[in-house]
Amino acid sequence: LSQLEFQALILRLLKKASIPLLYSSGFAKRPKVSFGPATPVGVESNCELADISIKYPINLEKIKEKLNQYLPTGIRVLEAKSISNESGTPTISIKNINYEIVTSENEELKVSVPNENGDFIGIYKYLAEKKGYSEEDIKKCKSIRKISMDFF
Repeated sequence: LSQLEFQALILRLLKKASIPLLYSSGFAKRPKVSFGPATPVGVESNCELADISIKYPINLEKIKEKLNQYLPTGIRVLEAKSISNESGTPTISIKNINYEIVTSENEELKVSVPNENGDFIGIYKYLAEKKGYSEEDIKKCKSIRKISMDFF
């Protein structure tokens, strides 16, 4: 799924699961939901992040079960955590995004892309600038998979 398709899926899922969401104020009210850094095109992901604001406290295990009940095969909510408003969005608290890369020579690499002042430079730019890969080398990679995120 693309980032936009993933976001649409989560928003539809929250509605279908009857999660009591908070909405923005104003004429065109929208659910208060934000997502982690976008996964680049061509990169598979084993982890995504959604920050969902709800109206009142609710059992997180119950939310997780309700969401998983409606998710398609291959997509699962693995963890639900409560965070305070003071800690900001979860994206700010991401320390690294970890990737697993299989090169054209079947070499397996583990790469951690750091959060530099709230700005992720992206896996392709990181490989080019920090690891010396050419654009051609990156295109030849057999797979690039986002496998986890580390938090502060």
